[in-house]
Formats: sequence, C-alpha cells, structure tokens
Amino acid sequence: MKTLLMEAILKIENGNSKFITEHDLSCFLTNLERKIEDIKEELNKNEIYNFLEHGERIFEPTLNLAFEITRSYTEALFIAYAAQLHDIGKYRLPKQTLCKVDELTKEEINEFRKHAEYGEQFLSFLPKFSKLVRHHHEWYNGEGYPDKLKGDEIPLGSKIIAVTECWDAMTFPRPYCITKTPEQAKKELKKYAGIQFDPKIVDIFLKIGSTGNKGYSI
Repeated sequence: MKTLLMEAILKIENGNSKFITEHDLSCFLTNLERKIEDIKEELNKNEIYNFLEHGERIFEPTLNLAFEITRSYTEALFIAYAAQLHDIGKYRLPKQTLCKVDELTKEEINEFRKHAEYGEQFLSFLPKFSKLVRHHHEWYNGEGYPDKLKGDEIPLGSKIIAVTECWDAMTFPRPYCITKTPEQAKKELKKYAGIQFDPKIVDIFLKIGSTGNKGYSI
C-alpha cells in the first residue's frame, strides 16, 4: 500500500514535471509516521478523543467514494490518504479544548477552527495534498472555513472528505455529542446537501453506501 500511495502522491503532486523525488517523499512519510505514533501515544495518555483514529476509520469509505466519482485509483488513494490525515492539525490545539464536554466559548471555537490551517502547515511539503486538508471544512454555500470557498472553488477531494468525515462524526460514539443512527445521519446529509455538502457527492455516497457493495452500510 505504501508503494502505491507514494506513486499516487508523486504523480499528482509533480504532474508532468518532477519536483519531489521518491527519496524525499519516502523520508517525509517515514518521519510523518513517527510523528503520528508520538501524537497517538500522547492522546492515549491524556484519554482525549482520538481524532487520528477518526481519520483511519474514514480511509476506506473515502477511497470507495472518491473512486466512484473520479474512476481513478491513483486520485482516489490520494484523497483517501488526505482524509486519513484531515484532522492532524488538532495536535496543536489546547488539550482542554480538544476534550471539553461542555459547549465551546467563541474564543475556543475560533481556536478550534485553526486546525485546518495547522494541518496544511504540518503537511506543507505536499502542496496539493495539504490543500485538501485545509479546505475540508469549507461549505458548499460559502459559509465554511477557513477561506469561505463555495461550490466548485472547493477542491473535489475536500468536498468528498467533508461528507465521509461528517458521517463518521455523526455515527461513531464520542464523549461530547449524541450518536446518530444511520437513518438519522442519512437525513442530516440530505438536509445539508447544497448547504454544507456538494449535493452530487451526497447522492453518490448514499447510493453506494446503501448498496453495501463498498464495505460500509447506510
């Protein structure tokens, strides 16, 4: 998988020209893996909701959805790996904000929203890849963050991640919110299609999920 991932990243990041070498990318990914393990260990010590495991859970559904849309395994793998790391910027947030059960203050919300930018900075070695992380909280109607992009201004990969990560956030038990049933989550996606989410992506996600052919069910 790592070899296929490296090939996908090199192909998309470099396009028709080579800027990132295979050696440099291999070193970057190795260092990234070590850093992630360090973050996970710290998270476990502090009993904080593990946002990295959240990313790992959405890898496969993102891969399936991205392939259904792009029909390119290379591009789908690129997007799925960005989905796996989409919340990595949260490692820079204060621990009391990350694990707070009560409603966040306005100041805490503003700080929390910086995680998308922190994630982009953390992955800045890969500009196209890091952009998917930066924009995964943009809304289809332009009311998201950090740049208030709308519609097709938002990278396709970011729009795909927005759907799969929201599904997991709604249906996986977390300490600070009520878990939704699959039917309730399905209604939420439909409700916010065209507002928060690209309606075409929501339609495809619900279609392939409901068939049960892609490794997850709705």
